[in-house]
Amino acid sequence: MTLRTLLPVIAALCISACTKSSDSADGTCTWREPDLRLNPGYVLLHGTMDAFSNMDKVLLIKRESDAFEEMVESVADYSEKLADQLEDLDEKDDEIDLQGQAMPEVIIDARKAMGEDMRETVGGPFKGATGSELERSLLLALHQGLVESHEVVRALAKRETSEKRHAVLEEADRNLGELSRAVERQLVARHFCDKAGIDDD
Repeated sequence: MTLRTLLPVIAALCISACTKSSDSADGTCTWREPDLRLNPGYVLLHGTMDAFSNMDKVLLIKRESDAFEEMVESVADYSEKLADQLEDLDEKDDEIDLQGQAMPEVIIDARKAMGEDMRETVGGPFKGATGSELERSLLLALHQGLVESHEVVRALAKRETSEKRHAVLEEADRNLGELSRAVERQLVARHFCDKAGIDDD
């Protein structure tokens, strides 16, 4: 095999060795090992958003108040958008791997058990909670997940060095904050007596 024949092979190997997030501005190959230290946060965030994106499916089997249905749909719509954004990063960025593990197995098992409890609470068309009980249970679950996801986004944003990923996190910070406060307001207004302590900022 001649040198002329080898040159395209060498060039291809160099290109494939460059990470998608570490190519230099002048186009030269600057390979380095992907930095996955923030990846567990992205995995956790995507898992919650992916689950919440399907929350509106509950409305197919349960008919509740208009305010509740609008809230669930708002959360589901934005969750789907953010999940899609994270999946796009996963496809194009070597430092995001959504197939990774976010938590120890024992915590994963505990969360699965919590999910099973929630599915039992919701039930089907002819069983499970309805009315205020269903709305309160789901709003509490949404609020808990949104607050946690909001804090994960803030923690990631403090450490993130990629401008593209930081832009996604900045938008998520704003939207998750607004959604968590909206869910809290509905919880207090419709299901709790104490209306103090809600911060609109």
